[in-house]
Amino acid sequence: MWSDSPCPSDVCERELTDAVRVIKNKGIRTKIVTTETSNVFCVHRYVIVPPKYVDVARQIVSEHIDSTDNRLIYAV
Repeated sequence: MWSDSPCPSDVCERELTDAVRVIKNKGIRTKIVTTETSNVFCVHRYVIVPPKYVDVARQIVSEHIDSTDNRLIYAV
């Protein structure tokens, strides 16, 4: 939560929680995986779904991102 952080923890948590909520509302299980990055102040966090739901979950999150104000989250 450094004042000059490009990835404030509260913004990250809100965006990730919202994405998980819209996926779970469609009955798809999720798991969060956190990995290190080369930036000592940031980590990567991924929403993981069962393989058979990847395309559907990606579409759900993409639509969610397009319809809301987000800074950090993106669908890959």
